[in-house]
Amino acid sequence: MKNAGLLLFPIIFMSLQLHSVSFAQDYIRNYLPEGAIARFGKGYVFNFEYSPDSTRLTVASTIGVWLYDTQTYEELHLLTGHTDYVTGVFFSPDGKTLVSQSGDGEWSPAETKLWNVPSGELIATLIDQKIKINDIVFSPDGGTLAIASSDNTIRLWNGVTGEPKATFTEHGCKVLKFSPDGSRLVGGSGEVIRFWNIATGELQLTFAAHANSIDALQYSPDGKILASHGGDNNVCLWDADTGEFLRNFREDTSEISSIDFSSDGKTLAVVNSDGTLILWNSQTGEKIKTITSETKLNFVEHSPDGNTFACDEGEDGTMLLFDAKAGELLRTVKMSGIRTSVNDFRYSPDGSTLAVSNGFDIYFWDVNSGELQNTITGYSEVVGDVIYSPDEKTLVSFDYIVRIWDIENHKLQRTIETNSHVSAIAYSPDGQTIGIGTYDNTILLWDVSQWDNRATLKGHTEGVTSVVFSPDGQTLASGSWDRTIRLWNQRTGELLNTLTGHKEGVHDMVFSPNGITLASGRLGRNNSLLECIHRQTFKNY
Repeated sequence: MKNAGLLLFPIIFMSLQLHSVSFAQDYIRNYLPEGAIARFGKGYVFNFEYSPDSTRLTVASTIGVWLYDTQTYEELHLLTGHTDYVTGVFFSPDGKTLVSQSGDGEWSPAETKLWNVPSGELIATLIDQKIKINDIVFSPDGGTLAIASSDNTIRLWNGVTGEPKATFTEHGCKVLKFSPDGSRLVGGSGEVIRFWNIATGELQLTFAAHANSIDALQYSPDGKILASHGGDNNVCLWDADTGEFLRNFREDTSEISSIDFSSDGKTLAVVNSDGTLILWNSQTGEKIKTITSETKLNFVEHSPDGNTFACDEGEDGTMLLFDAKAGELLRTVKMSGIRTSVNDFRYSPDGSTLAVSNGFDIYFWDVNSGELQNTITGYSEVVGDVIYSPDEKTLVSFDYIVRIWDIENHKLQRTIETNSHVSAIAYSPDGQTIGIGTYDNTILLWDVSQWDNRATLKGHTEGVTSVVFSPDGQTLASGSWDRTIRLWNQRTGELLNTLTGHKEGVHDMVFSPNGITLASGRLGRNNSLLECIHRQTFKNY
């Protein structure tokens, strides 16, 4: 999902001198690396969650855990200390503690940390090992935290103090769930479901549930039914006390991506990979309604108030809101911008707001009206490169979007959205033009004073890898994966010449100070700059 080999961090300014700096956002003063004087950007959003009382929003990002006030949408804390990207966060049921997770357990240690929400202080590091964390769940009263890991253990911790409580061994569970009354822990391990008594640690019940690995478990709200779905494309309902099989829901051979009970437990929503969402009567096994989509449906979630359910549609950033009782589509809401695929969504605890993230922004929609209430911005995925403007007053960074930062007050000044991922940027020597290379084979010439796209240069047959202006600013050179360098009149956009000779994609270029010679480097198999192999005289341009 992430771009391998590229840097997933915000821009950080370093200084070798000790001096006072005026911050636009004083709250992050204490969260900068040693020697850094400013940070632009907030990292990339992996997931987020509301606090139970709706007053806080926590965001897992590449630089730490952010805490927001949901009334003002202002940042309250940035919790740092993880040695890798924070990929998961969630609140305890009382909202007083927070769990964060980082690392994959293979390339970096899996870290699980417990935080005090009001103070932002670290309570304990629960796990810091080279093991994969499969699932983490709080008990309903918040007193116990259960963690299933790849070393075939389930560890129980005190959810308030972080003290270890118990360990269940020889059971490599993929998914965990507490019963609604908190007395039992249920785990899905391979094809088997197991129940433990939390008070005694006794393994009470074991039964085979699926012909393939169990992917999800969910209790009905009253705790009487347990739903499971596995790799065999079956959704099964079980008596939560005895483990007795009740019924099976299976439409066809389509892969199941998500299941969710309605708030009254009478309906089970099942999302299939073929673009259908089926509502089943959980008590009779009858099909209530089939909802079809022209694109893939991914995940479904019912609102806490029981009035609606939401489902994300494909990769275009569209959220579908349905009436939970009738199954009728109420409205659609859609994210804007170049990056629109949904990477996470959540209802507020009162069900009135739907929050949706694309990794860059978090959108907040009123469920009843469909109106956009607010947007949290400032996150970014990949910082591909950073350049100063010639007057050193602004800084330009890019990922999917080009961002212009004011260096003096550290604020985002403007953004430039393109129709493709940005691959290269350059300022003209006079600072009046920004050249933007993209993966869709084009170069945009952006007028800084008017702030509009004054020309789009087309001709490359593969993505642009590098752009550079001549010292006099008259010529723009662009390199590409198509193994060519093209020379453009940056005033008119006219193609002046096409230079060939590279056997691989052109990685980088640089003009000599007098503007007469251009040196170019090719990209080798190891993604390293091997040599400068192409030189050309530019007296005629």
